[in-house]
Amino acid sequence: MELVNKHTLVCITLLLLVVSSASAGAQNNPVPYSDDELRQLGNLQPGAAGVRSIDLAYEGVRGTPFLASEWLKGSILFRKSGRFSQKVSLNIELEKQLLYYLTSDGTPVQFPSDHVKEVVINNAKQDSMVFQTFSPSELGQSKNDRHQFYQVLFNGSQKFLKFEQKYLQKADYKGAYNADRPYDEYLSNVSYFLQDDQRNFHRIRLKKKAVLKSLENQAAAINRIVKQHKLHLNTEEDVVQLLSWLAK
Repeated sequence: MELVNKHTLVCITLLLLVVSSASAGAQNNPVPYSDDELRQLGNLQPGAAGVRSIDLAYEGVRGTPFLASEWLKGSILFRKSGRFSQKVSLNIELEKQLLYYLTSDGTPVQFPSDHVKEVVINNAKQDSMVFQTFSPSELGQSKNDRHQFYQVLFNGSQKFLKFEQKYLQKADYKGAYNADRPYDEYLSNVSYFLQDDQRNFHRIRLKKKAVLKSLENQAAAINRIVKQHKLHLNTEEDVVQLLSWLAK
């Protein structure tokens, strides 16, 4: 009986060794997937358990939050000192309304708009541009006293200002109802402000009706100039021409 038990024990041990070897061999030489099994794996949704998802559709970020995609040459009039800087390389960040300029050693320095009164850009690639800082409360828009950058399109007895606020539009290309936009993009909201003969600002749209409403005390002269010079007042250039003629 004892011999039988020892023989049985030896057989069981040998059997376990064979099974263990077969299992190890199967791991070292895996059986390839069949076509059907591969199709089933391919039908798993991206991001599902067991699937490492890489979003190949996303195309990154387009545009820039800055006024320009490169440094511009210009001078800065600081609010506290009342003095202009020497000509420096600068740019205006239009999402958070900040001014950046490069020091002589190439270090970018950030200035909040509250510290700046005016920026004059004299870039070789384009006409001069002037930006002045105003708070929304100064323009009668809100009680917000934080200064923002406004491009001065006309600066005479009356000012014509352009305000550009940039924002990041996130990618939208997933789901049944999407905009088919596989990238983030910086876009702009643009507003115009026109000063009347009492020096009050009015937010306007580029339309003749809006200009006449803001400058109602000068309606007769405006109608005459519009007719004489064939202005439609639906572009920045038309409004600038109108103000130039009114100032004469």
